[in-house]
Amino acid sequence: MRVFIPLAVFAIKVMPLVAFFGSGFPFSTSILKSSHSGSHSRAQSDDLPMRASKQREKTFALFDTMHHEPSSSPFASNFLSLQVNAFQPKAIDWDHASKLLDAKRSSFDNKDMGSSLFTEQHSEELKNFALTLSDHFASKGTIPFNVMNAILDLSILRHKILPNVIPISRSICNATTGERGTIVVVGDTHGQFLDFHQIIKKDLGGTPSNDIRYIINGDIVDRGDMAVEILAVLLTFKLACDTSVTIVRGNHETTLMNSRHGFAGEVRTKFGREKARLEKFRAFFDTLPMAAVIEDSIFVVHGGIGEMTYNMTIDELNKIEMNSEDNLDNVQTELLWSGK
Repeated sequence: MRVFIPLAVFAIKVMPLVAFFGSGFPFSTSILKSSHSGSHSRAQSDDLPMRASKQREKTFALFDTMHHEPSSSPFASNFLSLQVNAFQPKAIDWDHASKLLDAKRSSFDNKDMGSSLFTEQHSEELKNFALTLSDHFASKGTIPFNVMNAILDLSILRHKILPNVIPISRSICNATTGERGTIVVVGDTHGQFLDFHQIIKKDLGGTPSNDIRYIINGDIVDRGDMAVEILAVLLTFKLACDTSVTIVRGNHETTLMNSRHGFAGEVRTKFGREKARLEKFRAFFDTLPMAAVIEDSIFVVHGGIGEMTYNMTIDELNKIEMNSEDNLDNVQTELLWSGK
């Protein structure tokens, strides 16, 4: 198992965690902690956390005087515009996107989960839609609620049947050579869409696919003001190819944190004050798994492992009812927040 650490992750006040599991230097730790809050694992390393710390210091030295919103600084805007304006985003055909999502729903309604009724062509078109959507958002484009609602509805259908802990393994790219795919772990994007947009670009993380599998380790929302856009792109990629994206719940994917730290306001600003629209996002958060395990050896969780969870098995974690905020205590609190 190996890991890449990117030399530059564009962070202002909150740095997303990014780790690459593929070919590179020898892997000896499972999670690198972000500057704000982190993800933890049982694996330890002497040198990589120190290297990550130095990387954070350099990043914050560069952006020391900036507010967390990139557009508030002319320097940040010019700097990031070099990255996001190197292409001309395509116009969005929302009607065609709705038809693709309807085709996906048909497969779910028939308990097909995307096989015969959702063809390879449908999958490729939906993947292209996700890429176009990301470019569209990078140029400050918006998404109509009927499309966002359809994405959330389908995502709820898919996620509500998942276990609490998701097993993840690298794909076999070439059976002859044994070449395997990459797993990219990203955490704490906190509504910073331009950071996220750079990560999924080909020159950094790569486009989510069966061979480039992303684990999004919580705290997608709050603080930054483009969490809706990150969710829309991530969930569309997952609907196109189920193995391409796994989202683990963080402590900010909860009602209390959303009401205090910005996501509730973001949803109301973009989609109106109708309560049902915010509740749809909350219903989706309640379906999210709590952790992932990479190749039976690396436990990835947003918060931590505490006194209650330390000696629990994966099977025991999967038997606990943890998909509702009514149960945000004990084991679920340790996994979402932090172990003692």
